Amino acid sequence: MNDERYRIRMRQLPGSPPDLLDKLRESIEELFDCGLAGATNYVQGRGEQESAKAAEIKAKALAQLGSLQLERQKLIDERDKAIAEHQASMYELRTQRLKDVVDSLVRLKEMGAEVKLEVVAQVLMQAASE
Repeated sequence: MNDERYRIRMRQLPGSPPDLLDKLRESIEELFDCGLAGATNYVQGRGEQESAKAAEIKAKALAQLGSLQLERQKLIDERDKAIAEHQASMYELRTQRLKDVVDSLVRLKEMGAEVKLEVVAQVLMQAASE
C-alpha cells in the first residue's frame, strides 16, 4: 500500500520557522492516533454496553420462561388432580348404582317375583356400562 498517498501535504509559508511544518504534521498525526484510539474505545465500550443489554434481555426472557414453565406444571398438576377426583367420584357413583340395582333385585326376589339369572346379568352389565 502506498503510504505517501495518505500523507498530509503542506507547504511552508515564507517567514515561518523552518521546523514548523514537521511539528505540525507530527501533532496532527498524534491527534489522529489519539482520536482513532478514543473512537475505538468508544465503539468497543458501546459494543460491550449493547452486549450487556442483550444479556440482560436474555436473562429476563429466561426467567419469564422459567416462570411460565412452573405455572404450566402447576396447571397440569391441578388438572390431573381434578381428573383423579372426578374418576374416584364416578367410581363411587357407579358402585352405588350397582348396589341399588342389586338391592332392587333382592327386593323383587323377596316379594316373590321370579328373576332369571340372565336378566340379572343383563341388568348388572347395563348398570355397569352407564
